Amino acid sequence: MRFFIFSILLLTMSRHHILNAQDMPVYEGMDLGLTYTPQYSTFKVWSPTAQKVTLRFYKEGLPTADGKDLIATVEMTKGERGIWQHTAQGDRKGQFYTFQFVNYDIPSKEVPDIYAKAVGANGLRAQVVDLKTTNPKGGRATVCLILFKKRTPFYMSFMCAMPLFLTKQILKIKENF
Repeated sequence: MRFFIFSILLLTMSRHHILNAQDMPVYEGMDLGLTYTPQYSTFKVWSPTAQKVTLRFYKEGLPTADGKDLIATVEMTKGERGIWQHTAQGDRKGQFYTFQFVNYDIPSKEVPDIYAKAVGANGLRAQVVDLKTTNPKGGRATVCLILFKKRTPFYMSFMCAMPLFLTKQILKIKENF
């Protein structure tokens, strides 16, 4: 039985050219994932071995039992260097989306965008967000980095949400001023 399954897999894969790592096209752009504007949203994903990439839009962040939250299904267009792209017209803010890849005639499960800035519950679907609306009102974003020196090594704490005394207790650091 194992030999039979392995033979079918080999026959399926032998019909396709399998790229070595050295043969893979390289993409050096910085625009993978979602590029959002109220007029349109552009979705880009790098998958040089994919035969087909499907983009699905949903109303909800979690799959529904009846599947009625599906808004649209779109076949993405393959471009240079293994980039698949689709530009969706209109304001997609608040909608969720997934990708499905077909490699060697085998479809994958639906997956969220690995470059997503927001996802639905359990991270099953990526969400279209306008990052300009997520900035704090009337102020700058908080940047916090606390360095502690304890003998030779430096200890860094990114626990900005906690008071300094609590951070020191967690890291067991004493002040020597």
